[in-house]
Amino acid sequence: MATSKIALKQVYVPPTYAEGQVPTVGASGLLAYQDIVKIARWVKNIDLKTVAQTTLFQVPAERRFIPVRFMVVIDNCSAVTVMPTVQFGVVGTVDRYLAPEALNAAMNARNKVFSWEIIGDAVDAEESSDIIQFGVTVGSTATTHLATALVEGWLTDSVAIPIPP
Repeated sequence: MATSKIALKQVYVPPTYAEGQVPTVGASGLLAYQDIVKIARWVKNIDLKTVAQTTLFQVPAERRFIPVRFMVVIDNCSAVTVMPTVQFGVVGTVDRYLAPEALNAAMNARNKVFSWEIIGDAVDAEESSDIIQFGVTVGSTATTHLATALVEGWLTDSVAIPIPP
């Protein structure tokens, strides 16, 4: 499993403010910033001929993961006659983000990319289904059919944590 990261900042509002209150210019009290990390996790050389689930990412403790994109990149293929059907989800709800979908045979060549933008639920580390997975529900018929599955999203604190002054 591999990882790529970038970091952004979000405003941290001290707990003295009411929920939903936005601090105004000149407001007293500590305003700090905490990281929002954009990450991509992937697993290479998944056999698309085999029906199985593959773990892409487990949300760390006290974190929330907001998936925004899933991708499949063809690593190697030969003599493909039937394309595989794939899905993305979490343990317990394996199609939470992408219901089983057959890959397009016209895109079947090394380095071709299948991509899905996601608007859906975040995954909290406190949930029992905190593991993001890629699944093959119908295996391809091929001599060789390998791919990289990738999830991209934002990793935030599940609860705002004050940064000391």
